[in-house]
Amino acid sequence: MQLKRIRTIRNVPRTGLATILIMSSLMGFGFQGHQIVATIASHRLSARAQAEVVRLLDGNPTESMVAASTWADEIRSDSSYDYARTFHYVNLPPDASDYQAERDCPDQACVVGAIRRYEKVLADSSASLAEQQEALKFLIHFVGDLHQPLHAGLAADRGGNDITVIFNGETSNLHRLWDYLLIETRQLSVEDYTSELESKIKRWDAAQWSKGQPETWAVESFQLARNYAYPLPENGNISPDYAKKGLIILDLQMEKAGVRLAWILNQIYRQ
Repeated sequence: MQLKRIRTIRNVPRTGLATILIMSSLMGFGFQGHQIVATIASHRLSARAQAEVVRLLDGNPTESMVAASTWADEIRSDSSYDYARTFHYVNLPPDASDYQAERDCPDQACVVGAIRRYEKVLADSSASLAEQQEALKFLIHFVGDLHQPLHAGLAADRGGNDITVIFNGETSNLHRLWDYLLIETRQLSVEDYTSELESKIKRWDAAQWSKGQPETWAVESFQLARNYAYPLPENGNISPDYAKKGLIILDLQMEKAGVRLAWILNQIYRQ
C-alpha cells in the first residue's frame, strides 16, 4: 500500500523538517493526541449525544471529553483496574490480512473487544450511572488508542516497545515515538492542532470513515504499522523522511479517530 493511497501527502507545516527534529515538552498520543481526538469528536456530536455527554460527564461536552480522554491511562496504577491492562491494544500476526476475534482478542480482552463492551454498556438503559460514566471514559480513550498504529502492532515486540530507535539524537523506543514523540514536534497547543486537523476533514472523508467498524479499523492500523512504522534502518536512526511520513499518518489517524468516536456516540444515542 502506497502512502498516496492513504491520502495525498500533505505538506508539513511551515516550520518545515527542521521542526520535525526538535523535541518539545508537550504530551502526545498519550495525552495531547487523545485530547485532540476527543475535541474533534465533541464538535461532531448530535444534540442527543451532546446531552448524554453532559449528563454523564457533568460539564461542557468538549472540556469534559478532553478531561475524560486520558483517564484510562491515569488509572493504570490502580490495581482495581488491572483487568483493563490489555484493553489498550490488539496484536495481530505478522501476515494477518483480517481481524479474527478468537485469534486476536480472546475473551474480548483487547482494544476492539473493549470498544464493543463499552458500546453495549452505554446503550443499556439498565446500566447504572457509574457504569455508564466509566464506559464513556473508557470508550473515548480506546477509540483513540485503536488509531495509533502500534496499538495494533506485533506481540513479539510488544507493539514496538522492545524496538530501540534514535530520534533527534536521543534513544527511545518505536512505540513511544509513535505515541507522542512525533506529535511533539508540531509544537502546537491542543486547540491549534485540532483546528489545523479539522480544517482538512472533508464531508466525503467523514462519510467514508464512518462506514467501518472497530474490527476493520484495527486491520487498518495494523497495516499502517506493518508498512510504515516497522520498516526502520538497521541503526534505528529516525530519518526526516520517516518522521514526515509518520506525522502525515498520525494526523490522518487522529482525524479518523475523532470522526469515528463521534459516529459511535451518535449511533448509540440516536434520536
